Amino acid sequence: EEQEQADHPAIHWSKGELTVGSDSYFDIRVVHAPVSTDEKVEPTNGVEGRTAEEREHAATKGRPKTSDQIREKVEELWMESHFQGLPNRQAQAADIRARLLGEDARHSHDTVGYATNTIKRIIGQVAKRSRKTE
Repeated sequence: EEQEQADHPAIHWSKGELTVGSDSYFDIRVVHAPVSTDEKVEPTNGVEGRTAEEREHAATKGRPKTSDQIREKVEELWMESHFQGLPNRQAQAADIRARLLGEDARHSHDTVGYATNTIKRIIGQVAKRSRKTE
């Protein structure tokens, strides 16, 4: 029974990932199951048979790139004494997240696209770049 629980698959829809035991499968796609055993299902990248307008619209779907938005806010706040005076990168990341997403998100450390580690990495990049220009 313990082995069955360890091998129970976990689906992470937001990442398109399937984890079974210690194995992980990425870029999971759901396709239409064949009606009969003779019918083959060809995987597609989702753009065949669409008009140019539909393909263009499909390209804009999905989660927007957040790193540019985060970097812009960090660069804006970097020279402020309030931001520099925060005790550590963790506190700075929480402040950035709260300013971008609202105060309720301040302690949501694993928010998709705004995870603390992502924001801390971008803060470090901005800090490094500003030290080079000084």
